[in-house]
Amino acid sequence: MILFTTMFCLDLGCYIVTGTGITSPITLIILQTDFSEAAEFIAGHGVSLLIIMMILAACSIVGVAKIDNRWKKSKLLSKVETGLSSNLSILICSVFAVASISSVILSISIYHIRYLNYWDRCSRISLLSAPSIYFIVVNDAIKEVMAYDGNAIALTNASVPAAVDTPSDTLSIVLIIGESHNKHRSNLYGYFMNTNPRMAAYSDSGSLVVFNDIISHSNVTREVIPYMLSTRSYTGTTPYAQSPLLPALMKKAGFHTSFFCNQTIISKEKGFDFSCFAFLSKSSIIRQCFDIISKRLYQYDGELVDDLPPSKSHLMNFYIYHLMGQHYLASERYPEEFNRFQPSHYSSLPCSSENQYKLMAEYDNACLYNDFVIDKIISYVKDSNSIVIYLSDHGEECYDYGGVFGRKYDCYVPATLKTSYQVPMWIWMSQTYMQKHPQVVAQLRKNVNKKLYNTDIAHTILDLAGIKTPAYRPECSLLADTVRTGHRPIGAHRRFDYDANRAAVDSIRLIYQ
Repeated sequence: MILFTTMFCLDLGCYIVTGTGITSPITLIILQTDFSEAAEFIAGHGVSLLIIMMILAACSIVGVAKIDNRWKKSKLLSKVETGLSSNLSILICSVFAVASISSVILSISIYHIRYLNYWDRCSRISLLSAPSIYFIVVNDAIKEVMAYDGNAIALTNASVPAAVDTPSDTLSIVLIIGESHNKHRSNLYGYFMNTNPRMAAYSDSGSLVVFNDIISHSNVTREVIPYMLSTRSYTGTTPYAQSPLLPALMKKAGFHTSFFCNQTIISKEKGFDFSCFAFLSKSSIIRQCFDIISKRLYQYDGELVDDLPPSKSHLMNFYIYHLMGQHYLASERYPEEFNRFQPSHYSSLPCSSENQYKLMAEYDNACLYNDFVIDKIISYVKDSNSIVIYLSDHGEECYDYGGVFGRKYDCYVPATLKTSYQVPMWIWMSQTYMQKHPQVVAQLRKNVNKKLYNTDIAHTILDLAGIKTPAYRPECSLLADTVRTGHRPIGAHRRFDYDANRAAVDSIRLIYQ
């Protein structure tokens, strides 16, 4: 009974904090979380977690006391029992009762649901909890990671040809992957706060092109990054392991490839890896993809760039920067000198508490610092033949519409689609590049409204690099006129049609619009 109650409290706590029970996506998020992220999570949800732990502790004490007679004589237990009010006793009894009923029902029904697919099982058990279901959840999580067959990926990388059609004298391409960036909190997309002053200046000068209809198929990093660095289309039917990775093709075509990440370290083989870079968990794949990899994490993204700037040390260079961006907690993402926006700046918005104004200001400060970091990267390649691409893995909700903060997983209401699934993307080009490739500049400006996923980015990069390969898909490139037929599904198993619901999404007015 104590085990059942513990499981119930954990599931209840997960629901209170994230809006969903312990499912496979939640399980993988837990498995890939490192110590610093866990500490930030606890700091941000301290009150909720404290309440859950108090309930769990009280239930455990009472449960043990009922089993072990020695506890009945304990003075400590006597004090605990004396201190428990009648209301808390009722609450504890209710938790025991619900956990018991849930456990019995699920234990009986588990035989009948074990042959269903994951999402059908979830629909059957979404309101209940029991230890028996955690076997299914963890099993699904493990199967999802095993889909990244390292040996097969390495074989595919080695077998698919890639070559530069017309070799350039010099070319540097930089891909910056942002984190949790809500596009509607950027003045490039009409936000009332100047959170991207440096990018706006580039846009005004004509060297930066902003794209308006890029979405993510998921609001979970782990589900986006593997596709973003692969040529495998999210809507395609080719197995993931049979699609070559973008950096492997770039390196094979003669680019010097670098990967600088401020979220995790992938410089050594981890074996069975639950992180968003599980597809890079084999050293053979890392060697195929990268010449240089960062080997430590930094408090702020700017420190990563200072330590590992794009060096232009070779004729053709490809850099990937994976930033912490606006990742929760936003207040931890920028140094004090970027604490520019204050709660008082948002007083005209219809928020319900001072804390909401505070969190909005912190998020915008993180956006402002992110703008600074991107400009820092641009400054290193500004005087060469170079391109810098920025896009985010997904968005984030920060009281943009109602009282929602963070991300709701597996939620597809219009407001969530607007803030969590629409993502910012822009491409900056040096003056040298624009002079050499006016046709590319014109094509990018022509396609600012092309409907794509952020995970299609590999094909735009292959086009920009002039690489010819069978893995290229023109409908996924911003440089091609070919368009994807049909709508863009999102979510697990592609079960929600984003474009079919686009009118409802566009009709949403955020509190600052």
